[in-house]
Amino acid sequence: MAESSVRQPPEIQSWQLGIKVYYEPTELPDVDLVVVHGLGANPDSTWEYRHSDERITNWLQDQHMLPSYVQKARIMRFGYDSRWYGNKAVLTRLSPVSEDLLLGLKRERKRRPLLFLGHCWGGLVVFKALLLAQSQEHRYEGIFKSCFDVVSMGTPYHGTSDGSSIRSVYAAIAAAFPEN
Repeated sequence: MAESSVRQPPEIQSWQLGIKVYYEPTELPDVDLVVVHGLGANPDSTWEYRHSDERITNWLQDQHMLPSYVQKARIMRFGYDSRWYGNKAVLTRLSPVSEDLLLGLKRERKRRPLLFLGHCWGGLVVFKALLLAQSQEHRYEGIFKSCFDVVSMGTPYHGTSDGSSIRSVYAAIAAAFPEN
């Protein structure tokens, strides 16, 4: 099978890495909300809905979506290179990505309560970052103590226990290639 016919993960551009502020309230924020995407996802389009008429709604930014529910929250996203398969796959490791998240937070946020939302592997990035922030309080001052909650969606805390999930991944990979 030609390489071009195998679906490649989205390429992450350098400008998409790190912290990006999506919503800044008109009043002084009460909380910083940081979202972290999962593996194989684009840091920006993960949070978007593409309508049939080509309009795009970013639910972190659109005034009728999340900002209308958390009006005094500063909403940010953290982007990292999440390509884990394909011909341009990177060796994404949890500790360096988590450290990048912490360094971005040091630069971008003020001392106020902090709430994380992690999707898939992004949830693991958040929890690893919090462990690092707690164990290295002198380096990441105030980050661990500021965090009051973590929302995780589809985070693989326990991996796979019986191998059934990994078998389905292998089957999907095998289905992408022609029979010998």
